[in-house]
Amino acid sequence: MTKERDICIDVAKGITILLVVYGHLQNPINELIYSFHMPAFFFMSGIFAKEMSLKDTIIKKSHRLLIPFLIYYLYMVVMKVGRLALAGKLNIESFSLLNEKAIFYSIGPIWFLVALFYIFVFHSLISKRKIIIQWITAIALSILPFLFPYKNPLYVGSSLLGFMFFFMGKFYFNMGGGNLLKNIKSNCLLLMVFVGILFLILFAPDRNDISLNQINANYFQFISCGLIGTLCVLCTSILLVRWTGIISTTFSNIGRMSLHIMALHIPLLVYVFNAIALVGRRFTSENLFENYTANFCVFIIVSGLSYYIGCWVQKSLFYKLHI
Repeated sequence: MTKERDICIDVAKGITILLVVYGHLQNPINELIYSFHMPAFFFMSGIFAKEMSLKDTIIKKSHRLLIPFLIYYLYMVVMKVGRLALAGKLNIESFSLLNEKAIFYSIGPIWFLVALFYIFVFHSLISKRKIIIQWITAIALSILPFLFPYKNPLYVGSSLLGFMFFFMGKFYFNMGGGNLLKNIKSNCLLLMVFVGILFLILFAPDRNDISLNQINANYFQFISCGLIGTLCVLCTSILLVRWTGIISTTFSNIGRMSLHIMALHIPLLVYVFNAIALVGRRFTSENLFENYTANFCVFIIVSGLSYYIGCWVQKSLFYKLHI
């Protein structure tokens, strides 16, 4: 089966990356967001997985994932230096490798690129095995982080947590899951989304943080919430494509820039929110960092900034590097 670009997946990525940005701010639905937003990205990455040799995987995915990681790692370092300098806190300790808060150790959401690289390597090692062996391996690998919580050297634990969703995404594609969902009537898709959201409201754990291998749930709760939340996003994306033109196109465009938005938004959140708080002090004594309305305004501003900067980076740099 040819894995052509699917606008519904782009829309789903657009929805999910906006939830990622919103999840890094104060909001009333954070527990729900953290129960599935990163599993959804691993799942959608699996949809487009191809069988390749280990050598080809390392070469191609290094170019596709590790080079963007290095580019955005430099961005994270520069932005942190600027933030510390503006706050008058930049000193020699900021550059010390012995200081766990040094500028070199803040990579933000781009941990996902490293974890996804590992996942593609794992996939290349088992993709030609019998399907039952692949399932057993995927389950076994995804259980390991639960045996060693908070242990996450070089984000290996994060990749193991994400591998099961990646594998399910591949299985979803191979079994024609996308076409099956698209053939379901709209009212049934709406009902599925409603039931899925209700499930998450009832069973979503306290904030899961895959980047830290910090999962506040048992294995089945973690997998079920991640999968159901992902399916809710996929169903919603199909409905948007059916019912809307400009809205689905907007989400699709955002989805195509999801890598850039993921990498760019954290430092921008810090700068924008501090600027708003500085201005806001003249009009209110309220702590704007805890105000949901202020957080939502920052979400809108930073999402737009991240998107347009990402478009510029894609056009001026990534296209030239054939990424």
